[in-house]
Amino acid sequence: MYVGKAVNLKARLTSYKRLPALGGKTLRLVRQARKVRWQVLESEFAALLTEAELIRTYQPEFNVLLKDDKSPLYIYFTRDSYPQVKTGRWADLKGQPGKKVNVFGPFPSGYAAKRVLSLARKVVPFCSATPRQIAKRQPCFYFHLQLCPGPCHGDIDEAAYRKRLRQLASFLKGKQKKVATYLTSQMKLASRNQDFEKAALIKNQLDLLKRLFSQSDVISPELQLPHLTSDKTEEQLLRLRRLLRRFFSLPTHYPLDRIEGFDISNLSGTAATGSMVVFSFGQADPKQYRHFKIRTLSVPNDLKMLEEVLKRRSNHSEWPMPHLILIDGGKEQLKVASRVLPWAIPIVALAKKPDRLVVPSKLTERIVTVPLEAHDPATHLVQAIRDEAHRFSRRYHHWLRKREFLSGSPV
Repeated sequence: MYVGKAVNLKARLTSYKRLPALGGKTLRLVRQARKVRWQVLESEFAALLTEAELIRTYQPEFNVLLKDDKSPLYIYFTRDSYPQVKTGRWADLKGQPGKKVNVFGPFPSGYAAKRVLSLARKVVPFCSATPRQIAKRQPCFYFHLQLCPGPCHGDIDEAAYRKRLRQLASFLKGKQKKVATYLTSQMKLASRNQDFEKAALIKNQLDLLKRLFSQSDVISPELQLPHLTSDKTEEQLLRLRRLLRRFFSLPTHYPLDRIEGFDISNLSGTAATGSMVVFSFGQADPKQYRHFKIRTLSVPNDLKMLEEVLKRRSNHSEWPMPHLILIDGGKEQLKVASRVLPWAIPIVALAKKPDRLVVPSKLTERIVTVPLEAHDPATHLVQAIRDEAHRFSRRYHHWLRKREFLSGSPV
């Protein structure tokens, strides 16, 4: 027996007719073959899961490379009280008898196995924390991305989490309808409980499930989990959004697609400049950076200079409107920005030594200072925006001073 998948079955079978070109194993396969059975599936993803499940179930002789080679990986669940979802090679699994609950695969490469898990996590979220982390209630990385149901945070008990993993097992076996039925019931339950945010999240999972098992090209990059860099960015945006919602009346999924940071640089009022940097979807977007040469002042006055820059920025209606403004400074800079900018969006300042966020409180209607935790991803993001605005402003300032020095006259 041999199990394989093909986009064009006729072309695949025709290739086996060229006997002189076949290798030893393939030639023996063709000579022993008596009949062909096939199953038409709706998508490449469904074919990948079905192929792995059939090989695991029947252990076909002619799939020996998939069974024994070191490159293919299996997905398996451990026997911990909160089972872990891991990948391992065949030799690793044989060397750990009794350690696994369910095994899925083999997959033709480690890349394929990890791709399947990346997509599976978006349909049936699971936890990546170790038993030690779960015991200490230490949230795993994916908990902050809403891709973990929360055993590491104490949000779900063992029985409920095992039930969740049974749905993940069904997904990995290609049982789309069973998973869809479960998700639909959970979505209706959330709606009855008026937890509409959770219901919307489950609906997105259902939509992705349908796309994965449809004829669309579902294994495209946008459906995979982002790489590590993007994962960090998503977490930074999520944590920053949560922080802002403490002080601003924002919806749960308020977009932070465009964040603008501003800084002023001058030396005794000469060659004064302002900068605007833009972070799109949490990443620096240098093509949208802008310099402002201060026109109205020749004496040092950072607040007046900031006011000029922000007024000129707000006059550019052709530029996309930001979702958040970050000013390098403290309470006075925040007051200037809040007075000048016409948009009903969050405006915050970042003060130094130590770094702390300066925000208007919706409770007290006063400006408050919020200490920032050094290891908080939101802290890292606002610091990166502030530092980039400062760097960009000083670069233009130094360039103007150099030009002034070489020309011998003010610029």
